[in-house]
Amino acid sequence: MKINLENWSNRLLFVLISTDLLFIALHIIYKTTELISDSSFSLSRDRGYPEVFQYVKAYWIALLFLILAIKKQTFLYLAWSLLFVYLLLDDSMEIHETGGDSISK
Repeated sequence: MKINLENWSNRLLFVLISTDLLFIALHIIYKTTELISDSSFSLSRDRGYPEVFQYVKAYWIALLFLILAIKKQTFLYLAWSLLFVYLLLDDSMEIHETGGDSISK
């Protein structure tokens, strides 16, 4: 059975963008109404649902680039994988914020 990757990747992209738009809508509902009282839906809350979703996306991007690097034996994919690992770690561990604070003191 052959998988149509173009159709599969378009569907995945649609789901990811739709999820981002859903989180934006939930944030607006949280900020403007009383329908949602859980602050985890806020885009500005650290470790909220939208931020954790972005972490999951970055993790899978890094992993897929790593798989491509191994499969294709290409350094470029490895470099992209390392970039997304760094972005994930920087965002989740607040590396540049902590480093900036220590430098500015």
